[in-house]
Amino acid sequence: MKEFLNSINQEDFSNLYIADESDNEISSSYRSILEKFRHLRIQKESHYQYLLRIIEHVDTAFICLDQKENIQLINRFAKDLLEIPDIRDLKPLMKIDKNLVK
Repeated sequence: MKEFLNSINQEDFSNLYIADESDNEISSSYRSILEKFRHLRIQKESHYQYLLRIIEHVDTAFICLDQKENIQLINRFAKDLLEIPDIRDLKPLMKIDKNLVK
């Protein structure tokens, strides 16, 4: 049970196994919950990959930042427009235009 709860907390269900339980109802519920979490994780990743593909193929510059203003997502159009192939934070944009960072 401890391993199961830690896996939920860390959202990692790849290494969980179900030991032979004497209580079939608990074992069945455990398997069902585990399978639902695995399915939700796959679905979440699928939606994320779909979003990335859409963002990559639009002719609009997209730059997504985290709370510390580190770039978490930038599409090809933004990189081409800014002429910066590899960018991780906003500092290089200051050289282009200080108002752009604001």
